[in-house]
Amino acid sequence: MRIEFVLAGLGLVAFAWFKRNAAQAREQDAERRGTYRPGSASGDGVKFRDPSQTGRDHERPRDAFTGEDLNPERMIYQCQSCRAWYHGDTLKSLSRDHHGRCVMCGESDLLRDRVTEDRLASSS
Repeated sequence: MRIEFVLAGLGLVAFAWFKRNAAQAREQDAERRGTYRPGSASGDGVKFRDPSQTGRDHERPRDAFTGEDLNPERMIYQCQSCRAWYHGDTLKSLSRDHHGRCVMCGESDLLRDRVTEDRLASSS
């Protein structure tokens, strides 16, 4: 019976050691690569904006998933729960990869926002 306790203890120690090393490896990999930004699994052309290259000006509304400035020439959708905006092609990725749910609040009530499209088009 004593050997079972020793083996169980060794198993727990080994598990904790592997778990810690795996977490450290993930952190080192993330540091080496820079900021992690998920890509679109389907390769549908959704591009992510690097916020470190543009500074901190947030005058224009941005796509909540990619960080791009909203472009009135692309269809714009808005979450009716948290008011986050998305481009139409981003919405296709959300439909496929996130079950059509908003990445900000998790709700699925995303509707086309023609008012914002018109407002952005007139200010361009």
